[in-house]
Amino acid sequence: MNIIGISDIGDKRIDSYRNLRDRDLKREGLIITEGRLLFERLANSIHKIQSVLCSSKFFKNTEITVPSDVPVYVGDESLIEQIAGFNFHRGILAISERPSMPGAYELEQAISFRDSVSMVICPSAGNSENLGVLIRTSVALGVDFLVIGPESCDPYTRIALRAGMGAQFGYPIYLVHELCPFIEKMRIKYGLRVYATVLSGEAVDLEYVNFDIRSALLFGNEYDGIDEEFYKLFDHEITIPMKNNTDSLNLSVSAGIFIYKMTEKREKK
Repeated sequence: MNIIGISDIGDKRIDSYRNLRDRDLKREGLIITEGRLLFERLANSIHKIQSVLCSSKFFKNTEITVPSDVPVYVGDESLIEQIAGFNFHRGILAISERPSMPGAYELEQAISFRDSVSMVICPSAGNSENLGVLIRTSVALGVDFLVIGPESCDPYTRIALRAGMGAQFGYPIYLVHELCPFIEKMRIKYGLRVYATVLSGEAVDLEYVNFDIRSALLFGNEYDGIDEEFYKLFDHEITIPMKNNTDSLNLSVSAGIFIYKMTEKREKK
């Protein structure tokens, strides 16, 4: 390995790790992973690691493997905290190029060859942690396609990657800019049935929903729900009945329940 000791906070070789809280990594075309598990999942993916920064203690006690052309910077934990700009305790950071997200054309091509489709659509998920957990759930439960709109938060932030446990690596996340026309096209041309997840006494109890062989779950924003422009684009309103005067569930929690039911009922057909 190409191991480089770091002792000077002003060392230019580690500029990519500076002030991570205040930087727009999306605009820079980069992603940052924190911790051993995310590092290993990144290392085992198709994405090329540019460099690694780890604490002396972590490097001493943990075996890592990186290509010989990837620099591994090693320094005291306190030094790394000053460089990164946050409380650093996971031992290792890694930088990689940002994965590209396929769009509407690639998604339509993928759907056109399938007899069955399970899809999750998030036009405007606003919380990185919720989106990360939702991605992880979608991967774990076998959802075929995850689609986000341009108003959704970035699925590759440090928080989203940490919450998703690196499920984003190797799992295509489709970014569709003109989401309403795309959904309408999927319904008409490919028979996709769209199920809007809502809080409503008039919606169908999830327990009694019979998901179609080509199904999509539509999730609204955590605070404002499903935007009005999508109200003509879904086939059914479905809900999780609330008990004990509970008004709602966290998006990532409710999504896990909806996704489990959709994938379970489709597999039984």
